[in-house]
Amino acid sequence: MLENPTSQMGIHTTPTCPSWAFCPDEAWAVVNVRLRNGSTLRGFARNRAEHDLQLQTFDGKMHLLTDVDYREIVREKESYMPPLKATAEERRNLIAYSQQSRRRRHRSDWRVKQNPSPGKPSRR
Repeated sequence: MLENPTSQMGIHTTPTCPSWAFCPDEAWAVVNVRLRNGSTLRGFARNRAEHDLQLQTFDGKMHLLTDVDYREIVREKESYMPPLKATAEERRNLIAYSQQSRRRRHRSDWRVKQNPSPGKPSRR
């Protein structure tokens, strides 16, 4: 998957995810939206339902659109994420770092939840 991010595109996380719906694995899908006024927007489809779209354009702006605002939504065929080009050692280091970072974040969340004094994070 890291060498070819496009290989996972279009795969829904559940069989009940309809073609028009937002699916968790598609939060980074890049779409081109043709608006009714003739202009187009391009960005990430952050959330999508049958009659609306939350689009984050590449300048960071959120556009909350309904089907009254747009004519067409076209999903790009290629992933926006480039393929990973790394040696075997670099790949192992990346995966190890990612796992270590996740464990640290999980422990930090637990400590904050266990803190009896609201407003002050625990320093255990």
